[in-house]
Amino acid sequence: MKFSYNWLQNFFERELPAPEKLADVLTMHSFEVESIEQKGYDYIFDAKILPNMAHHCLSHRGVASEISAILDFPMRDFSISLKDARAGKICAKLEINVENSNFCRRYVVRIIEGVEIKPSPKWLKEKLESVGQKSINNVVDAANFVMLEIGQPMHAFDLDKLNSKNETVKIEVKNASTGDSITTLDEKEVALDEGTLIISGGNNPLAIAGIKGGKFAEIENATKNIIIESANFAPSLIRKTSRRLNILTDSSKRFENEISAEKASEAMEMMTSLIADIAQGKNTKVGNICDFYPNKIIQNKIEISLKETNDLLGTNMKMFEMKEILKRLKFNFETRKDDNLVVEISHDRLDIKIKEDLIEEIGRIYGYEKIKEQKIPALFKTILINKNFYYKNKIRNFLTEKGFSEVYTYAFTDKGEIEMENPIASDKKFLRENLKDGIKKSLDSNFHYIDLLGLDQIKIFEIGKIFRDGRETDSLAVGIRKGNAFKGGREDDELKKILESLSKNLSMPIESEFSKDGVAETNFEKMIEKLPMPKSYEDIKIEKYDIGKLKYKKISPYPFVLRDIAVFVPQGVEEKDVATIIEKEAGELLVNKKLFDVFVKKFPDGTSKTSFAFRLVFQSQEKTLSDEEVNKIMEKISKSLNDNRNWQVR
Repeated sequence: MKFSYNWLQNFFERELPAPEKLADVLTMHSFEVESIEQKGYDYIFDAKILPNMAHHCLSHRGVASEISAILDFPMRDFSISLKDARAGKICAKLEINVENSNFCRRYVVRIIEGVEIKPSPKWLKEKLESVGQKSINNVVDAANFVMLEIGQPMHAFDLDKLNSKNETVKIEVKNASTGDSITTLDEKEVALDEGTLIISGGNNPLAIAGIKGGKFAEIENATKNIIIESANFAPSLIRKTSRRLNILTDSSKRFENEISAEKASEAMEMMTSLIADIAQGKNTKVGNICDFYPNKIIQNKIEISLKETNDLLGTNMKMFEMKEILKRLKFNFETRKDDNLVVEISHDRLDIKIKEDLIEEIGRIYGYEKIKEQKIPALFKTILINKNFYYKNKIRNFLTEKGFSEVYTYAFTDKGEIEMENPIASDKKFLRENLKDGIKKSLDSNFHYIDLLGLDQIKIFEIGKIFRDGRETDSLAVGIRKGNAFKGGREDDELKKILESLSKNLSMPIESEFSKDGVAETNFEKMIEKLPMPKSYEDIKIEKYDIGKLKYKKISPYPFVLRDIAVFVPQGVEEKDVATIIEKEAGELLVNKKLFDVFVKKFPDGTSKTSFAFRLVFQSQEKTLSDEEVNKIMEKISKSLNDNRNWQVR
């Protein structure tokens, strides 16, 4: 947000610190001032107002209240003097209808007749232009001034465009109908839907609630009678609508960060007074206020003590200091007999909801730089052992030493006992009731890349949560999928051997559910119940990696191509000799090679030769390889191998 140094000065009788000094004060206590720009005789601050401060600091008065609390400078209520605008007799009558009080929490309107639309006075133009607002006319400028002054967006409609026959004017706050549209003030046609809250008059959309006004009831030079609106809308609704329609405005920014509903009536009186001052005609009349406010704010009260404040902040603050800070923050409070304070939170401080929020507020005004360093208390001499953590890591270590890789599969599935109210996808509506289904899918997926990975078999495991029989439990699943070149036994036999070995390692039998495709699952919680409580973590390894030595390789998005090649070589020639020639001739497109078969054959001439068979994997980082390209590489490899004396490609 941008705010003006001179505008802020108008809130104070006392002279403010120099702009650079003031920026430092705000940055250290409230929010970061990112830049200061001199503009004529003024200085414009660009501040990064965080969401917790946005309720009151997206306004000059809010920023001034921060300065007042930090520097202990008394401030005026407003930066301008307001005139008393008394109500008069008006012909037109006004009715409002709000369909949903959850979306529109408060709606305040009034009619003013006999206004004179003209350019704004110099002081108002200068204030608006200092922070980048274009002056339009006195009524529109008054609405923008109120928003920038106290943070409450305002809007004005031309009454006569809604009430040409002097009948009762009906204003509705409702959801649009599908097919409705509105032409906004910047001449853009916006399609509306049932999720868009609008302000409507005489079945005509007048504005997109809390976001932008429409052309239909725009204030123009010929306007004589107006309706002023001051409302409060649900932040989540404004945020969603603003993003969906891609319309971001000063108004939507303030509403989506939430504003106190109490500001609506205050802003109405302020704008009425301004119009009486800068837009009054010969026969100006001010109507009574129509105020829809079904659920009034209950003043938030928080009880705190000096001890818990000092304990939480690490300070040695005195009671008189804490009371003084609360006064500077303009919080009323009363003292209980036990010296506790019951603090009444200002209606616009929506960020202060609990005791800790209030103590933090006291701390930042007190000054974090005043809080002295303290040593951290000593830890317990005896480290408490987490049995669950210990055995999870013990099993992880065991399985990884046996060549297994740990995986994390989706906890959301297409079936299960527990269905989610807001699923992330139509095929992921349930919480998983086992790990084995996810392990099977992972085996299928990884098996496709077994040659690219250079593996004989895929070996994976997972320790994770499952949701079954109405409760959440830990489970352990292990899976094996063997490749075509694997010389070992059946997958289930391999699994049984692994689990038997794990049983010996834990000194207890493991009961597992076996399923097809080489997957076994066991109830981890029941398993560790029978295990003894560990005495230390010394016998489990927590792997530490030197990040500086790790090298990452880009994974190609293009498919790989497989080729097999076998060659007879004389006795004494080793595998590495053949592999060296293959690598040299294949070039950078060879991403993996694996020896998958070796045998010795005796020839009729009495000589014996060894056959080495390799599986070669080719892949490009830039494109999909064609058979023709790979065949040329294979021809080159074959020629080079055959050129060696007594070598023969099979």
